[in-house]
Amino acid sequence: MTGPADPAELQHLRAQLLEAQMRVRQADETHARILATVAHEIRGPLHAMLSLLRLLRESGLDTQRGGWVETARQSGHGLIGLLDDLLEFGSAESGSLALMVAPFQPTSLFGGIVDLVRPRAAAKCLRFESEFALGEASWLSGDARRLRQIVFNLVGNAVKFTERGVVRLRATATPTPDGQFALVIEVSDTGPGFDPALTSSLFGDFVQGPEARRSGGAGLGLAIVRRLVELMGGTIEAESEPGKGARFRVRLTLPRAEALSLPVRAPMQAPAAPAVLTPAAPPSRRRLQVLLVEDSSTNRAVALAMLKTAPLTVDAVENGMQAIERLKQTPYDLVLMDVLMPVMDGLEATRAIRALEDPISRVPVIAMTANAMAADEVRCREAGMDDYLTKPIERANLLAMLARWLGPLEEPRPAIDETVVVRLLQEVEPGALTRLLGVFLDEAGHRAARIEAAVAQLDSPEAIARIEYESHAMKGSAETFGAAALAARAASIETAIRVRALDSVRAKVSGLAAMVVDAEGAYRARGYVD
Repeated sequence: MTGPADPAELQHLRAQLLEAQMRVRQADETHARILATVAHEIRGPLHAMLSLLRLLRESGLDTQRGGWVETARQSGHGLIGLLDDLLEFGSAESGSLALMVAPFQPTSLFGGIVDLVRPRAAAKCLRFESEFALGEASWLSGDARRLRQIVFNLVGNAVKFTERGVVRLRATATPTPDGQFALVIEVSDTGPGFDPALTSSLFGDFVQGPEARRSGGAGLGLAIVRRLVELMGGTIEAESEPGKGARFRVRLTLPRAEALSLPVRAPMQAPAAPAVLTPAAPPSRRRLQVLLVEDSSTNRAVALAMLKTAPLTVDAVENGMQAIERLKQTPYDLVLMDVLMPVMDGLEATRAIRALEDPISRVPVIAMTANAMAADEVRCREAGMDDYLTKPIERANLLAMLARWLGPLEEPRPAIDETVVVRLLQEVEPGALTRLLGVFLDEAGHRAARIEAAVAQLDSPEAIARIEYESHAMKGSAETFGAAALAARAASIETAIRVRALDSVRAKVSGLAAMVVDAEGAYRARGYVD
């Protein structure tokens, strides 16, 4: 039998334990920093490649070459997804995952997910169904970004692994006795499913089912979902019958929140969480001026190419110091600011801008960064940035962001661009253009009718998704056949619906069908159609 422990020895052991814990914590933090640095160095050139591939795809390639480019883009996005999963996993391992709690609208959140997923499902000939019974839960308090990540990951997996049939997203919210809401989210599919015996290990780290191994991925998606759900105080469960599909169910309890007022602009001093925004007032008649701050020559070239067709004057500089000097000389309407740059980075530059006198200090600053973690967005907000674009930046998202802060960007266009039509005459067989224009005009008329019908149901996520899909398709076909005014109007509708500027959507859709008729009249007047 041993006697009582020596107090000095206990103190020594306690000190050793604390020192060991500190070393482990420091090792975790170092690991997370190294992982984030390496990921950023990889993401930078990868984003530039993806953006250039997108511009190449939109340059008028034939079907085969366009397919090659799209395959390369999808592979690149897969790599970015893997990087994001590794970063999230590293944050979870180091205990640095954090929530940003703020009021949000669940209807808008789920509607946005439907908007993104429906085209992916349609591309695989899958039926995508959604049902939301949210009742009185018009505003809830929680981390909308993390919740969106959870649902999008589950729905994305369902679409990825389902080859035929249907994918369903269902969400319900019911009041609890303590004044909160029980939010239940279900994602089901008719895919291959999984062995029920694997259910207990399904949410483990680096766990892959047979379908996941064939489709690629590191087996981190469900592990991250589980950690996020548990971080939010919820539970997740899964059930399946092999060959007949799978169902995932997330249960969360979230407090009711008061509706936020919708200011024209977010405050310059950083809010604790992303502000709820509405589009800016219509711009003045002068040509708007935008300052692009980006140290990578490739990324600058890509962004300038994306902005080339917008009615803007765009200047570009390479670091934050140059940006401040330009702002002192020129009254810019908006700044697109990279975050990591030499000489002076975007965060430091934004703090310096906010310290200047009005009106320079109030210029909207939009972060453009490859860092996609929640903590990165918090740092941007704390530095005084007004909004946030994650690279690789899609042209439609960039223009939607500009429209949100500057107002509509549409300029008057002629009914048809004859240079495009003449080029088509040279490329197609004799007599084929008349037939192709007839098909295009008939299709455009039907799309206009479907858009106008959807405008009558703008409170429905399905209607919003329909308008975005139809306007995007109309824009592409109108550009192909030189219907310049119709293409510009369709593009402006797509931009407005992306930022949920519903009043603007209603105004722009009015007269859309008449623009199809105007295009037909212009073709007819020039002898292109009978």
